[in-house]
Amino acid sequence: MRARAIAILALAAWPAAPSALPGQASGATATVVPGAEYRAGRVHTALLGRGYRGLWTTPLEAPVLDLRGHAGGLTVTRAGGDRQTRSLRLRGADGREYVFRSVHKDFPSLPEELRRAYAGRVVLDQLGAEFPAGVLAVPPLLEAVGVLHPAPRLVVMPDDPALGEHRAAFAGMLGTLEERPAEGADGAPGFAGARRVVGTERLLELLTEGTAPVDTREYLDARLVDLLVGDWDRHGDQWRWALDESGAAPRAGARCRATGTRCSPATRGSCWAR
Repeated sequence: MRARAIAILALAAWPAAPSALPGQASGATATVVPGAEYRAGRVHTALLGRGYRGLWTTPLEAPVLDLRGHAGGLTVTRAGGDRQTRSLRLRGADGREYVFRSVHKDFPSLPEELRRAYAGRVVLDQLGAEFPAGVLAVPPLLEAVGVLHPAPRLVVMPDDPALGEHRAAFAGMLGTLEERPAEGADGAPGFAGARRVVGTERLLELLTEGTAPVDTREYLDARLVDLLVGDWDRHGDQWRWALDESGAAPRAGARCRATGTRCSPATRGSCWAR
């Protein structure tokens, strides 16, 4: 029942038709299958489970990211994702940072010899039990309860020389693009209008100093949404804390938020939502 409800929410968040991202030309789309390797016959499904194979193996059309048009032009700064999600960090000509995250998951730490073995194939096959659109279903819930959060958009990474050394790994990949909760350049307002954005480790230092108490109500709201959607994959790096030196908490999307005298949570990375 819960899975069906989340699927409905995801479909509501999913654009009915591909639309251009802000700041880029319309018309460039691509049809992709998120996880063709999860297609399985009756015996396979009976033994290893159905999961979300139907969604993973359904072709969908998504806009192709325009690296030269979006945010005035995007430049790759680094690659990441040493766990399950592959990612690219990008900087826009607008001074903001963006993150591209793959929809498809993997276990990069799994040894190659184990990948070829039956046990390894079973482990990788079970990734099909993950809900592929969880990251799109959660933001409307966070918005409804007033918790800051990024606003991910489904895109296809182009086969573009601008990707540099990452072109072979990311070209044609289906993923989401969102603004990274970060401070603005040269003191300009950053994510959600915040002048200062810190990670969880720095927040803990501020709490020890007594200079930035957390908005516990907002943090509770964020955690209750995690419980509602069954997202148990939460750790310190999945939170940012936006500080507004004026003392008024900014209103917009981020995993965690905070103000000069009060920290409010802005949550991100709800890949494990079910």
